[in-house]
Amino acid sequence: MMRKTLLSFGHGFSAQALAADLMAQGWDVIGTTRDPAKADAIAKTGATPLVWGEVQTDQEGILEAIVRTSHVLVSAAPTAEGDPVFNAFGAALTARADAFEWLG
Repeated sequence: MMRKTLLSFGHGFSAQALAADLMAQGWDVIGTTRDPAKADAIAKTGATPLVWGEVQTDQEGILEAIVRTSHVLVSAAPTAEGDPVFNAFGAALTARADAFEWLG
């Protein structure tokens, strides 16, 4: 059985609160941030940070996370072009849709 893992796109206030509860239950949590400076703060909570932004993106790390995650939380704000998560990673998420226990 795969270890429960949450991939949080837009690992802000609400996602961090959820992550704290999940990690206390033994989950792995991976959270994205647009700000490389916030990656250290995410790591200090016990979650694995991945940078996803205009200046720097760990594209490979995010794609690897999609492959090993059981749950996906999308809380990144939409842009004029639509949902940035599905614009960037829609194909990878769709390819694994049947493997996720939850995506919201």
